[in-house]
Amino acid sequence: MAATEFSPCAAGGELLAGEEDIDAASLYAQIVVDTARLAGHIRQSLQTRAQVTLRELVAEHPLEHGLAELVAYLQLGSGSFSAVVDEEVRESIEWDAVDGDGIAVHKTARVPRQAGKTTLVRQIAERQKMRYLTLDDELTRLSARDDPVGMIRGLDRAVIDEIQRAPQLLLAIKKSIDEDR
Repeated sequence: MAATEFSPCAAGGELLAGEEDIDAASLYAQIVVDTARLAGHIRQSLQTRAQVTLRELVAEHPLEHGLAELVAYLQLGSGSFSAVVDEEVRESIEWDAVDGDGIAVHKTARVPRQAGKTTLVRQIAERQKMRYLTLDDELTRLSARDDPVGMIRGLDRAVIDEIQRAPQLLLAIKKSIDEDR
């Protein structure tokens, strides 16, 4: 059996053994952000309200891993959760950290404001000069459930946010459209 000599290469160059000392502790200084924990924070916040901003999340659950955790929240907002980014509005996210010398520092990042679907549909309604109703509002929701036909009768063009909270409105809307034909 013949032995083959092996010489590792990287990007066309040969890897050479160096004489420099490497601080092995730096290999363990990597930050691991628990995105499942962050997603849990988002879900927990959304149980009591229709939307939550990044600033509100950070106020309720202070950043433990600084910028790395902030970036992870932004990634969750663009992937796992529905979010709208308003590039025109910036918000400051602040957290406390420790620098390389062990000194406490206060950090600030200015990021585009993230808003949920509610903000998006409210903006669309405003631009289209349409009435905006949300079934997150208890009185509106009760009205929709108790008299869906009467509620729809008074509307010309409207955006009804969270309509899944009163599905009987869908039949009333269909009836209204059919009568108008």
